[in-house]
Amino acid sequence: MNKINRKYFLTFFGVLIIVMVAAYILNIMVPRSSKPAPSQQYSYDSQYPYVTIRDTNGKLVLQTGIPVHIDDEYINEKNYHYRII
Repeated sequence: MNKINRKYFLTFFGVLIIVMVAAYILNIMVPRSSKPAPSQQYSYDSQYPYVTIRDTNGKLVLQTGIPVHIDDEYINEKNYHYRII
């Protein structure tokens, strides 16, 4: 390796190591964020674990395991907007 290539090689890895050390030091200096609050636990009826939502024509809109309530809204992949009544 000639001297110019070796110089660039050492400079590159020197800068890389400095950046990695700086990132590590900044990472350990920043205070940790608190853990997210646990999500609300739903009680599911084991007999009916899924909710099926159909439109006024009886076409299947959504089937989910998450509880659904009146006035909930759903927008499907075709950008159609549905509201639970």
